[in-house]
Amino acid sequence: MEIHNQNCTCWNCPAINLAGKVDFRACGQSTLKFEKKTRDLSEAQIMAECKRRPELGLFDPMGITFAECPQWQKGPYGYLLKDMRVMILGIDGYLGWALALWLGKLGCKISGVDNYNRREWVKERGSHTIVPIARMNERLHAAKEVLGIDINFRQIDILNERPRLREFIDEVKPEAIVHYAENPSAAYSMIDTEHAIAVQKNNVLGTLGLLFIMHELVPETSLLKLGTMGEYGTPLTGRPLFEGMFPADATLKWGTREWSMGGGAYPQGPGEFLSCQ
Repeated sequence: MEIHNQNCTCWNCPAINLAGKVDFRACGQSTLKFEKKTRDLSEAQIMAECKRRPELGLFDPMGITFAECPQWQKGPYGYLLKDMRVMILGIDGYLGWALALWLGKLGCKISGVDNYNRREWVKERGSHTIVPIARMNERLHAAKEVLGIDINFRQIDILNERPRLREFIDEVKPEAIVHYAENPSAAYSMIDTEHAIAVQKNNVLGTLGLLFIMHELVPETSLLKLGTMGEYGTPLTGRPLFEGMFPADATLKWGTREWSMGGGAYPQGPGEFLSCQ
């Protein structure tokens, strides 16, 4: 049975090292150059090195698949990089903590950052969580005792403590970063001018600072950002973006699922400041 990512190659691996080599990945006109999978280095279009397997030297990144590489192991959800280093920003949140435990049980090496802003925002509004949330030191202890997971945690504000974030990323050298360190509440962003500005600064400028750190220290690391992002941008498929009102019978189909888009406007007009990022 074929696994969905078994034929992915080093080109898709965060352990690839393209420093000092030509990198055509951002160029849409380079697609055809990488369709040919060759093991003949004389015919290779681009050469790379592996951070995990330096004994390979220079090689064609299209020549080794995940199924062939000993650093990739078959798991319940496809091939997973052995002991993959994953850093979760906003690890104290309801999504960040659950993801940390899940990935830790799958064998990933988890590190995390949080400044506890979410807890403070809840207190500010005179509210509380429906489900009590233990303090981080208690959570870390429970993860170790119950699941056997060691989580490398630092209390860092990614917006106002960039030097500390840079130092932590340089220490860990994460191979993937999951970015949850944002304010996810549209209602909070609409309280008043100061709250709207604070949310924009935290979410937009915090991410901008992170991107510059990654570009400098870990340029091959994958960033998974699960916050609000812009509507515009040409899809990699080359499909033109639709503008205007969808017809009443318009539908969106994917696999066996179907959604009605009748009457919807695109690009969407944000109804609050959270979506204006």
